[in-house]
Amino acid sequence: MLQDVDGYKASVKEDIAHWLTALKEKNAIDWLIVVIAGDDNRVKSKLLRNSVFDKVKDDFCKRYSDR
Repeated sequence: MLQDVDGYKASVKEDIAHWLTALKEKNAIDWLIVVIAGDDNRVKSKLLRNSVFDKVKDDFCKRYSDR
């Protein structure tokens, strides 16, 4: 389970980048990244979701500006 932005950077970011590269090689132009936060602690969950969501958006949506 992803715990924070550092966990995202260490484990998920590279996987998303490889996945997007594979999609591009197959000329797949439509894609969607979903960030899901659990209900462990609503405040902590909301902060995690927002920070990880912002990081994913910064890392991938700017690179693919048509998204």
